[in-house]
Amino acid sequence: MDTYDRSIIHLNVADFAVAVEFRHASWATDRVFAELERRRTTLVTVDEPDLPGLFPRLDIVTNPGLFYIRFHGRNAKGWRSGNMQKQFDYDYGDDELRRWADTRIAKMVRHAGRLSLIHI
Repeated sequence: MDTYDRSIIHLNVADFAVAVEFRHASWATDRVFAELERRRTTLVTVDEPDLPGLFPRLDIVTNPGLFYIRFHGRNAKGWRSGNMQKQFDYDYGDDELRRWADTRIAKMVRHAGRLSLIHI
């Protein structure tokens, strides 16, 4: 094992922001949110198509140090195509982004100190 590999063993996970993105609606429970909060783990908020079984759009902050939003797009037709390029082929309009900023993001900012936005 070289020096770099040995240094990884000594990393303290508490020094890193940890975020979890769930893909199935069954994870959207108060019990899960409470455990993430207890562990100061960020629940990734997702924007994706309104399809059965997908994790819902939520404005829950489980870690006041960071909230994280992933804009996957709302391409319902391409979502389950098996082709990532089709799945994420979506351009957000100004109105959609403004609604996010004015509602969910505005609420989440009051509960967290740092924001990460990812658009795929």
